[in-house]
Amino acid sequence: ASHHLAIAARLTHVFDGREDEIARLLSYVEGEVHQRSGIKNQPIFVIGDPGVGKSALLALVGVRAKTKRPQSVMVFRFVGFSEDSMNARRVVRSIIRQLRAAFGKKVADLPHEMAELRAILEDLLMMARQQELIAITIDAVDNLESDLGVLPNFEWLPRLLPPFSSIMCSLTTSAQTTLNVLNTMFTGEVYYRIG
Repeated sequence: ASHHLAIAARLTHVFDGREDEIARLLSYVEGEVHQRSGIKNQPIFVIGDPGVGKSALLALVGVRAKTKRPQSVMVFRFVGFSEDSMNARRVVRSIIRQLRAAFGKKVADLPHEMAELRAILEDLLMMARQQELIAITIDAVDNLESDLGVLPNFEWLPRLLPPFSSIMCSLTTSAQTTLNVLNTMFTGEVYYRIG
């Protein structure tokens, strides 16, 4: 977890501009969009070409949200920056462990099944409050692999999120297989394209 936090900090130092995009994503993380408009709170997916700044944008949004609400819990995962960060099950389990530790819960053994991991993640997200946001950022989610080395089915990803919790994921515009899977799971304004 600390390795991913260091990556986020590094990325924010090289980021410049895109204030409108930052404001829009920050509004999502803070729950303002959902409270104001009544739309359902779902994960959001930032899509763009490689090198366009998706990683830095998501990192900066998380850092700014934490600065505004210091009691918040920000979780960063950058897929591909370490061997453990390529496997979907390991990434989800590490996120759960970090959230449990942040809320002083026992970091016990975790189940193997993705549906059970999703249920645990959903329960942890219920702990979010207005001054204690929970924001999960997963960069390059299209590069996550299952235990068999193929694209995961995203069974671990909650469809609806409690108030004041958020999940932001990034993927490349060429990740059509991943987009096809996500399109079967989510409706509405869950995609945010940057260029």
